[in-house]
Amino acid sequence: LCGAALKSGGYQSHYVVVLPDGLPPEAGTYTQYTTLLDEIVITQEAQILPVYVILPSKKGLSEMFNQYKRQIIDPYIKEEGERDKKAREDEGEIKEKEKEKEKEIEIEKEKEKETEEDNNT
Repeated sequence: LCGAALKSGGYQSHYVVVLPDGLPPEAGTYTQYTTLLDEIVITQEAQILPVYVILPSKKGLSEMFNQYKRQIIDPYIKEEGERDKKAREDEGEIKEKEKEKEKEIEIEKEKEKETEEDNNT
């Protein structure tokens, strides 16, 4: 079920056993791992009603977050090289958009200066 959409036929969720990195173990290898986690896949957050709210102390919180950091894999990109290429392309697009915004801001500032100078004369 890794990366699979919910099955049709009235199913609204599915259950998966995963490793701490978020990937499911291969079939028949469950006994090899000391840590297995439960994952419930749903279509909407509104389907969840919490029974308990657990508030961890701030001490050690960053360590806990680091334990569960994992690489997000795009299921539509098959090879690692393609994934890296896609990430670089996405990063390049973001930088281009930031540069465009900076240019627009500079142009607006120049226009404001020109209008102020025209108003002063």
